Amino acid sequence: MASQTILETFLRDRLFDLVPSAIAVIDRTFSVVHANQTFQDLFGEWRGRHCFEVYKGLKRRCARCRAARTFIDGKLRTHAEVGLDCQGRVAHYVVHVAAVTQEDGSIPFLVEMSTDITRQSQLGEALSRANVLNRALVEASGDAILALDTKGRVTLCNPAAETLFGWTSAELAGRPPPAGLLPPDYAESLRRGNPMRVVPDMQVPRKGGGSVQVGFCGVPLSEGDRLIGSAAFFHDLTEVKQLEHEKLTAERLAAVGQTVAGLAHGVKNIMTGLEGGLYLMRSGLDRANDQRVREGFDMLGRNIGRVSSFVRTLLDFSRGRTPAVRLVNPVAMGEDAVALFRDAASRAGVSVRVEAENAVPPAAFDPEEMHTSLSNLVTNAIDACRSSEQADRQVVVSVREEPDPYPFRVPPAVPPTMVVFEVRDNGVGMEYEVQQKVFSNFFTTKGETGTGLGLLLTRKIVQEHGGTVAIESKPGSGTAIRLVFPRRRLPRVRDEGQAS
Repeated sequence: MASQTILETFLRDRLFDLVPSAIAVIDRTFSVVHANQTFQDLFGEWRGRHCFEVYKGLKRRCARCRAARTFIDGKLRTHAEVGLDCQGRVAHYVVHVAAVTQEDGSIPFLVEMSTDITRQSQLGEALSRANVLNRALVEASGDAILALDTKGRVTLCNPAAETLFGWTSAELAGRPPPAGLLPPDYAESLRRGNPMRVVPDMQVPRKGGGSVQVGFCGVPLSEGDRLIGSAAFFHDLTEVKQLEHEKLTAERLAAVGQTVAGLAHGVKNIMTGLEGGLYLMRSGLDRANDQRVREGFDMLGRNIGRVSSFVRTLLDFSRGRTPAVRLVNPVAMGEDAVALFRDAASRAGVSVRVEAENAVPPAAFDPEEMHTSLSNLVTNAIDACRSSEQADRQVVVSVREEPDPYPFRVPPAVPPTMVVFEVRDNGVGMEYEVQQKVFSNFFTTKGETGTGLGLLLTRKIVQEHGGTVAIESKPGSGTAIRLVFPRRRLPRVRDEGQAS
């Protein structure tokens, strides 16, 4: 009996204020006659005020007053409302209205229990806006987008995908994408937890036959730590490839003009030398001057040698072929290029050496072409040191492995690294204007002894291997030229034998 009294006292005196719902009692004049602490915390001071004032800040009863109807029929009602909290901010809440009925059936009071759902409503509105925005972005995207579930079935196909591939959303929905539409290792890449799968250039099929060239990017879709699917983005490269072709054609035409101009200039200089040698020989013969004849003969010989070198280098540059690559040791290539010039450079007071910080794994290169490239850079560096007044003149060929700055683009079977060759010297260096021209047609700093094609040929070979060339130089401090080859862009070896 005592415990029941304690329970009744608790229910009467404390539970009213402990429940998380805002509870108010209103009379038939719609005045709030009693309320709990939660109600006051949410809506503010209620004493001596009408419910429509407390809930919504109104001066008269609501047009659609559920309380008024409950006073008439005594039915339990639940409805959503929008009012103002004690700070004057919009509040969303769900109200349960219950009648307090006397024995004679009259209803002197109503109890209203309000649950604040403002946060949930805001989140719902934000989610709705995000869904509308996301759907608008997906629908309006110029790129084709497919969403897949964890079993690889299509759950979304935007209009751009329908246009690009030819299949409708209805044909793709709930099925795996047609064969060839995704990279063959895409599903495995997702299972391994890779954050992104990028294929810069790939062919994908179209409905009814044919294919289209696209750039592909696939990303996993997660909900917390749980994978819920993936999104695949396809960028149509048709127009890009067309523009690249037109640009290449324009560049070739411009190169033809530059080549013709350069050839004319080079041949003119050589012809001047030949004419000078011929003049000396004729005048020597006319005067019976053997010394003059020999000088003319030597001049002819030098210029004929220049013609041979000029033509041979030009043929090497113009030769368009796919590199004959095989797995080779990058460090060994650097050592071969250095060994060729070490003795001659030493006699000129220039030391040449190779630096390899760590063992560099074999990589796919055309050893003949790379030897040509490195030899060009080493001879240029030696010449720059010869022209310098530095006491300790040196050329260093550095061979090393560096991390690829774009590892997400690397195919699974390829290491995410780059092979870097750097040829640096402490020779005379170059002005900024000269640095911008050293890879241009027929530009040379060697006067009549250079053809201007050496570094141009080097750049061509580097580009054929998917690499890039960077140059740093400062007058009086020397030059560093870096050849950077991301392994993901190196040519593929057809017959991967042993590294040489």
